[in-house]
Amino acid sequence: ILFQLSMPLPFPVQESAMADTALLLHTLNLLVPVGQFILSEQEGLVVFRAILTHTDYDLAPSLVVEAIHMARYFATQFATLIEPVAEGKTGHLQIIAALIEQGVQFPTIVSKL
Repeated sequence: ILFQLSMPLPFPVQESAMADTALLLHTLNLLVPVGQFILSEQEGLVVFRAILTHTDYDLAPSLVVEAIHMARYFATQFATLIEPVAEGKTGHLQIIAALIEQGVQFPTIVSKL
């Protein structure tokens, strides 16, 4: 069975900021162990989506609650990084540079940007 969670972030993505937002989401997805941020260009939204597989059709309520908490955690932790890029106030490279300065480790290809 597949259990999918989708959580839209509470701000729109400006049309002029779509490409920069997509680049930031791609980079941030390298830090997220489960799920991913996706950009819906048609709706102008960023969505955190997680798909979990389970072998039993009767999902334990505790598993569902834990998955919801996990999705909420990632959405709220990363929203403050994504929003200024989505609004066109800053670029993805500035956010990545600030994260690296704070000690966040990215794969080598990203850290060379």
